[in-house]
Amino acid sequence: MLCFAFLGAAPRFVVAQIPVGSVPLRLSGGIHPGMAGAATAMPAGAEGVWTNPATLTWQPKSEIIFGTTLIRPATTYLAETPSVYLDTTFTNLITPIYLALCWRPGNGSKSTKWAYGLGINSPFWNFTRWPENWKGRLVVEEYSVRTLFVEPTVSYRLTQRLSIGGGPLIALGNWFEKKALSYVSTSGEPTYAEHNAIGSGAGYNLSLYYRASDKIALGLSYRSKISLQVIRGEARFLVPVSLSPDFPDQNFESVLTFPAQLTGGLCYMPSSRVSLDLDIEWLQWSKADSTFVNYDQQTLYVRNRTWSGSFQDVIAFRMGIQYNLSELLSVQTGFSYSPTPVPRAYLSPAFPDANRVRVAAGLRWNITPKISVDGSISQEFTGERTGFLTGTGFGGTYASTITALNLGLRYGF
Repeated sequence: MLCFAFLGAAPRFVVAQIPVGSVPLRLSGGIHPGMAGAATAMPAGAEGVWTNPATLTWQPKSEIIFGTTLIRPATTYLAETPSVYLDTTFTNLITPIYLALCWRPGNGSKSTKWAYGLGINSPFWNFTRWPENWKGRLVVEEYSVRTLFVEPTVSYRLTQRLSIGGGPLIALGNWFEKKALSYVSTSGEPTYAEHNAIGSGAGYNLSLYYRASDKIALGLSYRSKISLQVIRGEARFLVPVSLSPDFPDQNFESVLTFPAQLTGGLCYMPSSRVSLDLDIEWLQWSKADSTFVNYDQQTLYVRNRTWSGSFQDVIAFRMGIQYNLSELLSVQTGFSYSPTPVPRAYLSPAFPDANRVRVAAGLRWNITPKISVDGSISQEFTGERTGFLTGTGFGGTYASTITALNLGLRYGF
């Protein structure tokens, strides 16, 4: 993803970082967050804009979804033996919002083969803040990535059983990192380097949906790699006046890259009440592991940099079930497993990624024939993982959790 480089007290580079997540958050929408993200082969309403645009032609009516997700991440760090140093990130609450629209001309008439959609969400979102003066402050103290994806889509029913869908992906992103420098001012104040950048980029998605029978459906969705070009990032260095010529505040260029994703899904509907969905997803992190940073002005301590993280492509699994208790209420539950693309040699406290397990549960309450409320809760955890960030000599054992509460309002028309 995005990285940068600058020097500490000695004339050598502090190795840049590309913190990543194993998979996108998949916490936007109504049903699929409660199924741990599984819904590629399951028509689930307007949220099909994200899960599989080809399913939009199978919606019985037009609808709009609006909601938010309350996310609380936490990471614990334990220094390498024989040290007993232990620290924990601040558990700030993250609140991305989402909006999805599906329009079915003719109110879902069987003669209508077209459907149109629009999705706005934040599939990649990360915030990490360690305490001031913690052991790894020279590597990172605060790190965040925020994205906003706008996805207009169109879907067409080719036959009674097969439909296609797709559209462009328009992405905006913000990146921020703060880390301490190994200098101390004459007044004893710590010194820092801050990088803040905004980028934009574009891609596309393509999808298929095939209803093999009344009980079995297949889905396939491809989302292209997206590179957010940072045209004007801002680098700010808080150092003693005597060092300001070596650490000038300035602009830089870089890139923020998100991997291509190919997802296949199988949905089994043994009855009108039950739907089971299994997703298998391939993420091409190997094509999103390198980046660069070019400063407007280089010095002995601030140099342009190209970096690669030797990331690996990964395959993630998701499984979910929905059960309709009545016409008014349905419930969901799900499980997912996402292996990390990050080798132990590039494990960073900015985003200490590891194999991730998620469990989730949700419900939908149809208040009226047109209005319904969606809610879900999920818990994701990594277990302990030990590693070192190459070039820094900093390492240890990390364990992370993410607790998320999703709330959405749906209106059919």
